[in-house]
Amino acid sequence: MSAKKPSKKMRYATIDNPTIQAVVHALYRFESRAEALAQLEALERHFIVSRKQLAGGQPSLHLWIKGYGLAEGDGARGVIGHFAVIGCKQQEGRWTLYATKLETPAETHPQRAQVKRDNPNWGHPVLRAVRKNKAYPSPEAAQSELDVLHRAFPRVSIPNPGKLYIMIYCASRPAKQRMVKHVLEIKALPDGGYTIDCKENTHRPALPKPSREAAPQGYFTAKVALRRSRRPKKPEA
Repeated sequence: MSAKKPSKKMRYATIDNPTIQAVVHALYRFESRAEALAQLEALERHFIVSRKQLAGGQPSLHLWIKGYGLAEGDGARGVIGHFAVIGCKQQEGRWTLYATKLETPAETHPQRAQVKRDNPNWGHPVLRAVRKNKAYPSPEAAQSELDVLHRAFPRVSIPNPGKLYIMIYCASRPAKQRMVKHVLEIKALPDGGYTIDCKENTHRPALPKPSREAAPQGYFTAKVALRRSRRPKKPEA
């Protein structure tokens, strides 16, 4: 079966849908193979299917199902569903539809949950909007977005008026360099409205130089006395 361009009314399949339940548990009982294939085509018309359909062999449908095939550890990775291949086969003298789970990288899934981390990543809704240069009608509206980030990640962010200093997890960086300091700042747009500018915070405050005045009282005097005590004594006449 060839993938069709989804219409506005089409949506991703979910495990709670009665039709999907019937397929996943292989409960359909059709008198003929033609009836089973007709139901397979109905699924293709109703749900968003994968662009990568399995070529050759028996007719099948490749689609992603929310809530399907979840295993331990999926939630921690933000995985909320899996891909499945829907095919038809004879069972108990009739024809049914059945699902076969496909293990695919989580990055290829069309829907994922925001994983709770100590640091936000670029998948956070506010940061996605920042990257798209979203415009806000007022500085207060933009400030509310910064407030959302700070409340969600108070340990890695510092709020300032119209600004937010924050550490962002950047997966594209080398493993030991993925926690990157950024500054988010509200700025006015030339044509009206406001946006949130984002840039990497490369400023590094200079460390204060050690001062002799800062040393404890008697420190240098003690050093001089120590040096003197180590000098070889002249033999007495």
